[in-house]
Amino acid sequence: KLGKITDADYISSLYDAEIRRVDDGVAEIIEAVDALGLAEDTLIVLTGDHGESLTSHDIYFDHHGLYDDVIHVPLIMRMKGKIPAGVRVKPMVQHLDIAPTMLEASGAKLPPHLEGQSLWPLATGVTAEGGYDKIICCENTWQSKWSLRTETMKLILSRQPDYHGMPRRELYNLVDDPEELINIAESHSEIADAMEAELEAWITERLAKLDRTEDPLKTQAITLGRRWPEYLKRANLPDPRKY
Repeated sequence: KLGKITDADYISSLYDAEIRRVDDGVAEIIEAVDALGLAEDTLIVLTGDHGESLTSHDIYFDHHGLYDDVIHVPLIMRMKGKIPAGVRVKPMVQHLDIAPTMLEASGAKLPPHLEGQSLWPLATGVTAEGGYDKIICCENTWQSKWSLRTETMKLILSRQPDYHGMPRRELYNLVDDPEELINIAESHSEIADAMEAELEAWITERLAKLDRTEDPLKTQAITLGRRWPEYLKRANLPDPRKY
């Protein structure tokens, strides 16, 4: 007889076990580097391509959506004698900063066309300044959305209704509501309006640089979730999309 797993904590514990296995593997790499006497000549960078939503925001054990549990990922760097141990860097940074950081750490010249900024001065404690005051992300897999995140606020702007029934605009105060559970877009519409205008201006500017005029999130269908309407119809379930 086929049973069903209904305990979400059980699935989450399996995810914890995966993380522990990765931790053990990273420890093996670090121990090998140290044993070979290469610790002072080797920059180790640990990061992730995305986080995971275990149960939040109606997203179960998947990594779509532009909430912090998906887009806020680890970035840990280690180079003995160069990077102080146990230091946490406050500014927001991005994946595209990793390449210039590794180049500067190795003493190589940074190509002028390379996007991103080197985090080497931040990592080595030369400065506490750097990073970005805003981060822009987008998704067109299960949802079709843009987001603008600052240190304190996040706006999520939807290009088409999603299958979680969320409104077109979401605004979260990341200081008071770090889990992004309380949408304040309506009660703080002036902030949402300003952030939306800033985000739309950035999108327009980037499209112009690429000699394009139409936002692809508006003109292209979602990819991984394209079969959801068929599934809902086959399962005789209501369509949660609105607005």
